[in-house]
Amino acid sequence: MKVTEAQHKAETKDWSFPECGCGQTTEQIFGKDLYPHLEALADRLFYICHECEAWVGTHEGTDQALGTPATAAHRRLRTEAHARLDLMWKRKMVRDGVSKKVARGAAYEWLGKQLGVKPWDCHIGMFNETLCRKTIDLCSKYGE
Repeated sequence: MKVTEAQHKAETKDWSFPECGCGQTTEQIFGKDLYPHLEALADRLFYICHECEAWVGTHEGTDQALGTPATAAHRRLRTEAHARLDLMWKRKMVRDGVSKKVARGAAYEWLGKQLGVKPWDCHIGMFNETLCRKTIDLCSKYGE
């Protein structure tokens, strides 16, 4: 299903300063404060909720959040969901001889339909723990 830019803008919220799922406001910090051992993240912005210790990174060179703040357990689920979905689209690239863009697009379109998520909301960085678990289960079931 094709989505117009106007539909996308109408349905998406501003991610530039995300509110935490616990209802608290997040604070901007730098990667050096969260990951002092990872020099590559030192200057990257993050949003952290001090109440529940959830955080989210930003797109490189911007203050735009990659998704919603997540606790450690939630981040692990997101990482696993990404890994499973990535495996599916990478296999599709090889199997069907298509580009990364085509394979990823098809994977996210399929996932969105399976989860009942609108195309512009089918972003693992926005998924709650339940959607992450469903993604892991679906990709494990159909990705073999």
